[in-house]
Amino acid sequence: PLAKAFSTAEELAKKAGDSFVTVERLLQALAMEKSAKTADILAKAGVTPQALNQVINDVRKGRTADSASAEQGYDALKKYARDLTADARAGKLDPVIGRDD
Repeated sequence: PLAKAFSTAEELAKKAGDSFVTVERLLQALAMEKSAKTADILAKAGVTPQALNQVINDVRKGRTADSASAEQGYDALKKYARDLTADARAGKLDPVIGRDD
């Protein structure tokens, strides 16, 4: 299943106009691979290949992966993640249970 997922990811990348296979295309391919446990896990979490494709397109904003470091320019972390270090410095996090200091 893994070899097929890599092959599918390569096809998805080509269809998207990418010169490189990115992590998000590999994840999308794994979600499409019915015999992979990854597909079951993603499906149980409500993640579909179509939803992944939509998110990829939203994050990329029409850009393609034309270099090995293209993923760094998508700003996905800013959109989908939280900077816990900045939140801790600003006192926005609850204390850790069982920690004395």
